[in-house]
Amino acid sequence: MNISIYKNLEEILMKVKKIIDKEKFDELKGLFEQKAREPQVKVLLYGPYNSGKTTLINALAGEELFKVGPIPETMELQPKSFGEYEIIDSPGFNAPTPEAEELSKKCARWDADLVIIVSSIPYLQDEKLWQECEELLLTGKDVFIVGNMKEEINEQQIEDIKDNVYSKKARIQTKFKKKTGEIYGPYFLNALSAFNARTSRPKKQALEMKSGIQFFQREIQNYVMENKNLSGAITIANNISHYLEDKKEEIIKEVTKNNEHGVTIREAIKKVEGLKKDFEEFIDRMVDSSLKNLEILANKIVWGELNDNDIFKNEIVKEIKNMGRKSNEHFNLLLQNVRYELRTIGVDPLIISHEFEKELQELLHVEDMPAESPNVKNQSSTSKTNDDIYPQREYYSNLSGPSPSIIGPIGISSLLNLKLIENVTELEFKNALTLNKVTSAVGNNTAKKLAIGGAKQSGKLLKITKVAGYALIAITSIWDIKRNYEAMEMERKRIEQEAKKQEKMIQKMRELSEHRKKMESKRRIEYVLLVIKRYYFEILNQIEDKIRDKLSELKNFSEDQQKLLKDISDIESEIQDIMDLIKR
Repeated sequence: MNISIYKNLEEILMKVKKIIDKEKFDELKGLFEQKAREPQVKVLLYGPYNSGKTTLINALAGEELFKVGPIPETMELQPKSFGEYEIIDSPGFNAPTPEAEELSKKCARWDADLVIIVSSIPYLQDEKLWQECEELLLTGKDVFIVGNMKEEINEQQIEDIKDNVYSKKARIQTKFKKKTGEIYGPYFLNALSAFNARTSRPKKQALEMKSGIQFFQREIQNYVMENKNLSGAITIANNISHYLEDKKEEIIKEVTKNNEHGVTIREAIKKVEGLKKDFEEFIDRMVDSSLKNLEILANKIVWGELNDNDIFKNEIVKEIKNMGRKSNEHFNLLLQNVRYELRTIGVDPLIISHEFEKELQELLHVEDMPAESPNVKNQSSTSKTNDDIYPQREYYSNLSGPSPSIIGPIGISSLLNLKLIENVTELEFKNALTLNKVTSAVGNNTAKKLAIGGAKQSGKLLKITKVAGYALIAITSIWDIKRNYEAMEMERKRIEQEAKKQEKMIQKMRELSEHRKKMESKRRIEYVLLVIKRYYFEILNQIEDKIRDKLSELKNFSEDQQKLLKDISDIESEIQDIMDLIKR
């Protein structure tokens, strides 16, 4: 045993410990200790079940070590020491039980240093046999191919089979790019004839020579002599390489899968960003709609189309609740659309969303407000009227006529119609013939008495005085009316101007009130908008953060895997150096 090579393998084994799982490391460690302790070369008889393996080991030993018969007997491994090497009989592949077959395969791939595939002549051309041969070569095992001539076969048939086997052997050896085990043979022998020749008394040397057993046994011994000091090290190195190769394939698959997973995660991040844009557009549309509804309501209330009995406040509360409900429905619908994809990367958006529900209720502060607006059509008769709210409406009722405080003292309603007074001319003042029609309407009794008293004193002039007095009274009354009407007109114009000013002021007050209501609704709706955006965008940010965490974990994992691949590559280089040293 080469101590320095085993020492190097032990150091490599400690490096491998950090790469492969504990169970596989323990197997490698056990194999290392076994090979270091038992330097015998292990030779395994392998091949199809009932191909003559037990007969062959008996023939090699020259005695019946293990029972043979028409019905195959071998169901377990049967070792026999031949000095420098140990031959192990096995059930082989295609065994009656899976356990027996698995036992054979494990020994062939694990601790055997040389595998001898024993087959009947016809089966040498079967693809199953060569598939098993390829798998063994890939694990670094050297393989002897043996054709057991259980049937009578002529020389030409043997040559044809040899040509076929050589072509398959050449195909396998050129198929693999990496270093594999080597194929020896094919060897043709008759195991039963060899056994009979060696166990007969006296020995039948001619039969033994013809059976081909001597040549084959020398081939085994030559192989053992060349590899007896290092065959165990080769087996250990091959098994380490095999486990590292498996690990490397596993890592490459994981890296490939992670790269695909990374694409999925990046797509998920884009989808969440799309959700943010979609949801923000939805919120903006909803807010615009709510503000328009509240503006229309504010306009109706201010201009008297509706009685303002807390309608506006209740409507704002209603809009806020509707915004909360619609936002939640739309948001959950968006999450449902991407939930399947996000769950494939380990993020469930609905679970994250449910964690925030209580916070939203606390932020909106609408739990104690009425949920619905009262029915406008069914307002109570005790509700305030618009005249109560806006007493300036009384002003309009006095704009149809002159002020009584101006017209009252001259008794205009008892004298003439205002429209006639407006049309009085100089000619009408001189027309005394109509005075007797006016006397009944004259309200200035003092003037009448003075005029009549003066007429009585003159006697003769009674009729003339009476007429003149009445004329004076009439003219005086008419001119008084005319002067008072002018004053009345001025007052009416002043009142109209004042009314217009009042109307403009009322218009401005109404506009200001409407503006205040609109601003109130806008302020509260915008506050709710900020709350909703903050709430739902916090959920989306949490989802995105978790996705990005997955991406970060994936990146870290990929970096670790790449480091492992480098470590494996370094160890494989060290193993190759040991294999080159063994060959030298």
